[in-house]
Amino acid sequence: MSKLDDPAKLTSLQPSDVIGKEFASVQDAEAFYKNYSLFIGFSIRKDEMRHDRYGMITIRRWVCSKQGYKEQKYMDKTDKKREPRGQTREGCRVAMKIKIERNSMMWVVSEFVIEHTHNLSPPNHTQFLRSHRSVKDSEIEQLQSWGTVGVKTAQVMDHLVDQSGSYSNVGHTKKDLQNRLDSVRRSEIQTSDADSVKSYLTAKSTNVQNGNFTRAFCNCMMNFMTEDEFDLQWFSMVEKFRLNNNEWVSAMYSKRKQWAETFLRDSFFDGMRSTQRCESMNSYLNRFVHCRLKMYEFLKNINRALDRIRNTETFNDYQYSTTTPVYGTHLLGLEKHASQTYTRNVFFLVREEIREEESLSIVNCVQDVDNYTYTFKKFGNANRIWTTRFIPSVNHIHCSCKMFETVGLPCSHSFSVMKAMDMQHISSSLILDRWTTHAKDFSAIKYACEAKPTPIMEKARYGSLSSKCSKMCYFASKSDDGFKEANGEIDKLTVRMQELMPSSPIN
Repeated sequence: MSKLDDPAKLTSLQPSDVIGKEFASVQDAEAFYKNYSLFIGFSIRKDEMRHDRYGMITIRRWVCSKQGYKEQKYMDKTDKKREPRGQTREGCRVAMKIKIERNSMMWVVSEFVIEHTHNLSPPNHTQFLRSHRSVKDSEIEQLQSWGTVGVKTAQVMDHLVDQSGSYSNVGHTKKDLQNRLDSVRRSEIQTSDADSVKSYLTAKSTNVQNGNFTRAFCNCMMNFMTEDEFDLQWFSMVEKFRLNNNEWVSAMYSKRKQWAETFLRDSFFDGMRSTQRCESMNSYLNRFVHCRLKMYEFLKNINRALDRIRNTETFNDYQYSTTTPVYGTHLLGLEKHASQTYTRNVFFLVREEIREEESLSIVNCVQDVDNYTYTFKKFGNANRIWTTRFIPSVNHIHCSCKMFETVGLPCSHSFSVMKAMDMQHISSSLILDRWTTHAKDFSAIKYACEAKPTPIMEKARYGSLSSKCSKMCYFASKSDDGFKEANGEIDKLTVRMQELMPSSPIN
């Protein structure tokens, strides 16, 4: 067996092993390169393609998905409505090219480049590589059929995971499944759908009773201010909306030290709140948590929910390792260091503080023996003053806003000090390990389930096979020849499957 035919040796292929290899079709060549890229750990995309005057493909080329660079015009856009997608292009030159050989009518490999300019994906990330993810038509048909009886996309995804044994064996993500289903639904849109959307939005708008009060209350709850400023703003809000005799408002004020940012500042909460991040798990578990549920059933569903979280966590890590955010702040050096230091979601929060720095101005700077004390004010809020102290000898920054002490992130005032001191890296005193990319090491972790099939997996597979066999039996029953052939093949398959089954009593 040659290296090209042995999956175990694909990782050691050299250009000399592949150049000159012949393929019977373009599809065979693409299948080989896809298989090779999956074992190596990178995603591919189609590149050059040429035809002759008869429409036959004469040249076909595939490249690494990180080939080339993103066009500068997309980097320079300032009127973006949403967060731009991370950059994936890194100028990688890896490619495979085939040409038609007229004499033999075979496609021959003429180019095979293997040197990447980036890190390759570890085994637990290959399931997310774009060129290796696809949704089967049969899965979409199954999803549409189940959707008519109220089965949700997430539940179908759970079934596919049970059926295949793990998320890595499904072949796509839940988002891929949703996107494919949306494209099918859009092709079936009817004129009545527009009326339905208008009715839905009209009904939803009636639920908003007083948006101005909500915004004013959130301002009191979320913004950091002195206690006197809080009282002034609170009573101004109560007076404005005529809520002096409202029992709920009075009760909330009496408990203000339990929920207002003014009184909770300097207490480390990691930015957590009682209602965050758990809605999806709560929604999932609420279907199973009831008084009649047996303990082993509860544990099964808990494990499934944990698998969901772990898979999402692995996907986020894959996104971080394969994409680079689009930079666009005035402190580019600090922004780049933040993107390399923090996880992607935390980086977005830190970047907002960098952007907020533009609205600050230094009122005063006092140099002492071993430290600098900066005083800031914010444009549009000149009455508010913040004080930040910097000790160069230990590279320590401390701010009166106490954002780092509360959520563990550097504040805009700290970035203003770093700008004044011409620092290109965030001070180590403002980097909390739990928010960094090194807080967990995913490189050696693989959550895919490779163990023996569980009873849940066996039931899912049984249901899938029964569904497929039902359709086959329907067609076979329509003719004598079909019935005889199906009968014989079923007997052969039964014997073969019995041989493959692990030793256990046969019912």
